[in-house]
Amino acid sequence: MGKTTCLLSIYYQIEEYNRLHSKNSISKIFATDIDQIDICNCLFLDDFGTKFNKRDFSTTENKEFMKALQEVRTNIPVIISSSPSYFMLDKDFRNFFTPAQIIAKSDTGFLLNVSGANYYVPKAKDEFLNKFREKELEERKDRFYRSINKVKTAHAKRNQIK
Repeated sequence: MGKTTCLLSIYYQIEEYNRLHSKNSISKIFATDIDQIDICNCLFLDDFGTKFNKRDFSTTENKEFMKALQEVRTNIPVIISSSPSYFMLDKDFRNFFTPAQIIAKSDTGFLLNVSGANYYVPKAKDEFLNKFREKELEERKDRFYRSINKVKTAHAKRNQIK
């Protein structure tokens, strides 16, 4: 659907704003995993529905992340997250966000609907997107291998019990 590309395009708009208004720059972080998060003006959490899934609501990681979000909500004024489905997210995590849907996309940008209002986000330059895409693919592969190792460990434990 273009969730990451749309997030990167919003991120890019902030980069362009910072380039033109260096005295009033906006600090931003584009995080694809939990260890990349820090305090900033605008935090982008890409595909966090896979990290804070509602099926994992009782894990220490989910509970602590919710506490952390509650503590920094005044320090990080804008948090934007993408997820394959809003309803994949744990209910507590969902409560931090107003859902935005990509209702149309084209070669030039995205049309978003947020609480009944439509917003147009111009697509970021291809060079910018490609730089992030390469990094994202490597990070996804690393996360895949970490997840597979957890599955293998759980599988081995189950087989030892039998």
